[in-house]
Amino acid sequence: MADLHQQGELQSELKRAGFRFSRSQHSFWRATDGRYTLTCFLTGKLLIQGKAPERVARSLRGKGFILSASNPISPERQGISKWIGTDESGKGDYFGPLVVAGVLVTPETRKGLIALGVKDSKRLSNRSIETLAPKIKDLCPHHIVIISATLYNRAYDTLKGFAKLSRILAWGHAHAIKKILDKENCHHAIVDQFDRRPFME
Repeated sequence: MADLHQQGELQSELKRAGFRFSRSQHSFWRATDGRYTLTCFLTGKLLIQGKAPERVARSLRGKGFILSASNPISPERQGISKWIGTDESGKGDYFGPLVVAGVLVTPETRKGLIALGVKDSKRLSNRSIETLAPKIKDLCPHHIVIISATLYNRAYDTLKGFAKLSRILAWGHAHAIKKILDKENCHHAIVDQFDRRPFME
């Protein structure tokens, strides 16, 4: 995670180091120097890609930037053999629906997903995602929640108080999990972080 209050200083530092900036989906910016690519997502996540990303993180920390480690959760290392995972898409788009998808993973289906070449969507091309999607649906119990622009606007206008988008997302994640639990028994769920505040507990 990156401290969003330091965004301006971080961009200036990267520009001084020769990084070139561009826009990317669901992010404030993306910067690359040909060896490394840094993406600052709307959630505050800073993704560092390259041969030795820890070197870049260490260098930035040494210059006073606040970065906290965000290691992927490994359910199996925690003794969890069966779990539901959810994520969302469309949060930063102007057109199209907001979509939340959930899948149930077991040791057997995990092996199948690895064999298919499933990995972080940021490391897959759009064509690969289109090819993998129906195969994942065939392999894993799943549920997809589609929140159209009309439904989103209605919910946004109805909700009172703060963090309306995050509360809509929390409902979408919870609904996807519930629909899978209606068909399958499972005691664990992993929700990708979409807000620093604890909307899913």
